Amino acid sequence: KAPLRQMHVEDSEKDVFLKVFGDEPVSIANCITKEQIRSTLKIPSAYFLSRGFDLKTLDEYDVGNCVNPTKKYYNRAVIPCYDREGMIYQGATCRSIFERCSKCTYYHDSSKMCPSSDYELWKCEKWLHDNIFPSRMIYNLWGAQEEIKKTHKVILVEGPADCIKLVSLGIRNVVALYGNYLKQGQSELLDSCGTMDLIVMLDNDPAGIKGSKDIKEKYSRQYRIYYPKYKGKDAGELQTDAETEDIKRILSQIGA
Repeated sequence: KAPLRQMHVEDSEKDVFLKVFGDEPVSIANCITKEQIRSTLKIPSAYFLSRGFDLKTLDEYDVGNCVNPTKKYYNRAVIPCYDREGMIYQGATCRSIFERCSKCTYYHDSSKMCPSSDYELWKCEKWLHDNIFPSRMIYNLWGAQEEIKKTHKVILVEGPADCIKLVSLGIRNVVALYGNYLKQGQSELLDSCGTMDLIVMLDNDPAGIKGSKDIKEKYSRQYRIYYPKYKGKDAGELQTDAETEDIKRILSQIGA
């Protein structure tokens, strides 16, 4: 296993978004604080507000737009991930604030030309990820762990935006996998919180369905697993309506 390389704030000119070098993980412990993250973003994110996300929850989770044109994630809505204490920055998922271009299928300012070079295409991806390692990271463990310890149950979703939506609806014991598979390292993190039951709410698409089956095949002897049904593409589309009440009712029935 490659050793962790220390990288301090001053090494990156106090840029809160650290670069990942090759495949080697970068240790950023004690380098970037929650306060520093908040000072670099415009919180709450106007993009997620326009998508119906709750202002209070966006503020609680430091979700904001990067409005500094000199930064790597300029014109992106940034969702930071923290350590278990919720104080030290670990990485981020960053969504373009622009919608999909009908001509090139990338996400960019419609008043500008479509991207052409490899770098431009990369910059115009829908999502970019900074220092995210799903094999050993899980989103919102810092915010969910106390409720998980109380109930011994955790709700699994794919992305941080899905997680934030459920939190805004009053569901606290929810984490995001950064994908549609539960990795062994993530399972160990959940075990450290006393998890006994998994409530799986991955996306309603072929990848999410495949991931849900994989979780059942690999972890059915380790956890009790539930699959509540819901409409929409993903948990991030849930609204505070009858559908959401149905989800809460299901979770209540299994004690989540």
